[in-house]
Amino acid sequence: MAQNKNIAIIDIGSNSCRLLITSCKKLFPPILEQVEVTRISEGVYETGLLSEDAVSRTLSVIHKYIKTAFLYKSDIYIFSTSPLRLAKNPELLRCELDKLNIPFEIVSGEKEAYLNYLALKSYFKQFTIAIDLGGGSTEFIVNSSPIRLKSLDIGCVKYMELHKENPNKLKTIINNSLDNEKFPYTDKIIGIGGTATTLLSVHLGLSRFDSKKIQGSSITISELENIYENICSVNIEERKKILGMDPKRADTLPTGCFIIINIMKKLKANTLIASHLDLMYGYAISFMESDRHQTVEKLPK
Repeated sequence: MAQNKNIAIIDIGSNSCRLLITSCKKLFPPILEQVEVTRISEGVYETGLLSEDAVSRTLSVIHKYIKTAFLYKSDIYIFSTSPLRLAKNPELLRCELDKLNIPFEIVSGEKEAYLNYLALKSYFKQFTIAIDLGGGSTEFIVNSSPIRLKSLDIGCVKYMELHKENPNKLKTIINNSLDNEKFPYTDKIIGIGGTATTLLSVHLGLSRFDSKKIQGSSITISELENIYENICSVNIEERKKILGMDPKRADTLPTGCFIIINIMKKLKANTLIASHLDLMYGYAISFMESDRHQTVEKLPK
């Protein structure tokens, strides 16, 4: 149960480490959001092991985030997703985090999807399917009765490292994965995560990232295909200069865009709707609702 007026969530993802500070009384817009690319997953998909350099980079950012959270008098919670689920040596990071005496959790793929669902239902009145494309996995939320939650090992960092030069193989992996799941067709899907929001930022031509403008904005599959062609036609330095581009995502965005396009084709979706509200917000909501003694659906383990 929160002791302070604010909640700080630190998310250790495959590609980036993020900080969210939000009021216990009002979720969005947040008090503060920060993100740094630390790529803790570097090498994990090839060796199965976290590297000391990647852990050191990540810990440096976490310590900085903790100092910031203290300034905002926040209760702090730290979690990680696919990189630590997949690593054979998660203790390399966990042992250091245990010294901080701050709650830390490695969330399952199913819980990751559910946290996204909590965030989505706080904003969207209805939707059929949402996808959270991350660095190491993609979570699918099917808004049916009961809710269907699924995490697939499709990630933009993972496949950039493993299949960057072989898009046909990546397309086959995506199609085979979705064939096995038999998700329902839908005209519109919600895209969660940095790849989806960066693509909308590029589409809208934003000079700086603006979560309020991006939240709920949409893009068609043909417009996504045009963006994909444009970002693949230039080298990475030129790509970084594209209006709306997050320079730190310039290397992974082509792979991420390719994955989203092919998921949309497989699900017969024509439109992608971006959501900046994601599992970090869902994680905060789970604590906020508990504090208000409201009924919270049982979280997956």
